[in-house]
Amino acid sequence: MASAKPSSLPTAAPTPATTVGCKPRVFSPAIASDRRLALVNLKGAEGYVVRDLTDIHNPFSVVNLGYGIAVPRFINGGEISYSVDCGYARGPLKGAPMLEVPAAGGHDSNMFTWTADGTTLIYLSDTGSGLALHQVKGGQDRVLAKGIPSIPAVGCESEFCSLGDVTLQLIYSPDESKISYVQNLIGRTVFRIWTSDGKVLNSSDAKGYNMPVWSGTGLYFQDSAGIEVWQNGVISQFLPRVSWLNPIASPDGGRITYSTRDATGFSHVWIADTAMRVARELKAARSGPAFLSGRYVWYTGERSCIASDHCPDGWKVVGNGKAYIYDLETGAESSSVITAVFDVWPRGA
Repeated sequence: MASAKPSSLPTAAPTPATTVGCKPRVFSPAIASDRRLALVNLKGAEGYVVRDLTDIHNPFSVVNLGYGIAVPRFINGGEISYSVDCGYARGPLKGAPMLEVPAAGGHDSNMFTWTADGTTLIYLSDTGSGLALHQVKGGQDRVLAKGIPSIPAVGCESEFCSLGDVTLQLIYSPDESKISYVQNLIGRTVFRIWTSDGKVLNSSDAKGYNMPVWSGTGLYFQDSAGIEVWQNGVISQFLPRVSWLNPIASPDGGRITYSTRDATGFSHVWIADTAMRVARELKAARSGPAFLSGRYVWYTGERSCIASDHCPDGWKVVGNGKAYIYDLETGAESSSVITAVFDVWPRGA
């Protein structure tokens, strides 16, 4: 399928990341939208772009948010949100007017999410003695949980980096009745599941659980035995002896896409059926898959290192600079002008 060429877009003027002085606000439920959207980078365009993929054969860009903000994400099909100095900004897709939600000092710029109706925000703050989970609802900020181990200071500035297989994720379950937080960084593992009002359902920091994804009522994750699923307080085996990377649930429910890495260093993209507990491979030498819709999966390509890549000793694979869209109905793969996917709407169900 042909991908539309990126066109010149007016750049939105969202609230700068240096904004201070947030004032509490109460928000009304958002208007539902049946559009399929993605927050992406595009070839030939600078900045975070909201892309409308409702008609995958005729995609178009809604707005370019630029790079002067923290990584944005969808609240729902009509609003976006991102971190600012005093808390979190939120507003319509085209970035104006942006309203501000104050947060406790030390709030983490990446560890937040909203309910789909836009009335409730959860986020993490660092108290100095650990992390605290906050809920902002009806203009009130309350702590749901505290004493969570802090996030270690780590960084990664190139693709030749071992941090690509780590986890740092705060998310609601699809029905928003539960909250999960998973951290796996430089040997430190944190695994929490709460009810939406902060009751602890699981706390398993010592077990090394990693790479989580919600699908339906289950939280799927990796451990030493393979892929397991937590559901209604019970953990059971899902895909034995599988080690997956960056799993993403389909927006229509029942499927998870992910990648694995073979002994030569190349990645393979797979899709798993959660009801049947089976998986099939889509493509080799592909990595970082993301559902754009229930039918289409986006991912990037890989190739072997060559001398001009200056790969470190033992490093055999690099990105090939290309991206693709895979049609799950036809098995066809086509090139894509999307170079990175940060969020999609609707999200996994």
